[in-house]
Formats: sequence, structure tokens, C-alpha cells
Amino acid sequence: MNRRPAATAVAMIATAMAMAMMAACAGRPETRAQPIPAAVAANSSTATAAKPPAPAPTSAPDDNMGMPAAKRVGPPDVPSVRVGALVIAVLPWGKARGLDQNGGYLTVSDATTGKEQWVQKVYDVAYDAKMEEDVQDVFIESLTAGPAPSEVTVADERGGIYRVDLTTHLVRTVKPRPAGR
Repeated sequence: MNRRPAATAVAMIATAMAMAMMAACAGRPETRAQPIPAAVAANSSTATAAKPPAPAPTSAPDDNMGMPAAKRVGPPDVPSVRVGALVIAVLPWGKARGLDQNGGYLTVSDATTGKEQWVQKVYDVAYDAKMEEDVQDVFIESLTAGPAPSEVTVADERGGIYRVDLTTHLVRTVKPRPAGR
């Protein structure tokens, strides 16, 4: 029985696969297509074991390697402030604590013990069910003590400014967020 036609068919398939891989990789800068050597293509036993070329290393190994870019950056790192015997800090991930939104919350803790006293909602985030929630989150951008002795001033990333009275827990809008933002 003549096995030559089967070996030729395997070599032709291996060559076709190699050409398809080279064509697929031609436009991608992170991979280098490498032709199969003629000796490999001619030998049917090694042609079946041919593997696609490995991606060439890139100059930045931590890049996304063709992945879509993030939709937005995470919340800014806002330092806590001390007002009297209290430490006020930003709570960016409210949903992780069972709250109704991400962003817009402060935690108020005892400066001596570090024990959280309460969580204060500063503003509402209105979510549109037709859009992804992560692009709608509005995070606190800055937190400062004052101007009154028992107040903190909060600015969100979309331009809203608020004052929180730490004695009465009342929130006053100083500058509303622009419409449509």
C-alpha cells in the first residue's frame, strides 16, 4: 500500500495552516509570523506537530495586549481630614458595603479609637438602567475641613460642591453639579 499520497496531503495541510497563520499575524505588531522551514513542511511526521508562532515579547509586558481600554479611571485617592475629635474619610465603594451607590459617601470615625461613628451620604447618584453603572458613578474628588469649625467641604468629580455639618449631619449644596453630567 502506498502511503505517499497521505504524507503529501498532511504536508499540504500544514503548509496551508502556516500560510493562514502568517496572514492572520501580518497586521499585528505584537506577533511575528515565522514561515515553516521547507524541511519541516516536506516531512509529514513533523508537519503535523507544527505549532503557531509564539507572540514576540513587547516592550511593555504589562500593557493590555489588544484588550479594550478601561471605560474610566477609578476614584481619586482623597486623604482623610480631622475635625475636632473626628476623622472624616471618603467611602468610594458604597455598594460593596450594601449601600445604594458608589461615590458620595463619607465615613466619620472617632480620632482616638478609630471606631466608625456613622456613614454620611453627601449626594445622590441617579443611575440610568440603560447604561452601565460604572460609567455613571460620581466619586468625591476632594475633602477639606471647614470653613466652619464643625464642617467639611466636599467636591465631586463633576463639579458639585457640598458642605456637611458634622454636628447636625445636614448636607448643604454650595454648587450643584452641572445638568447632564
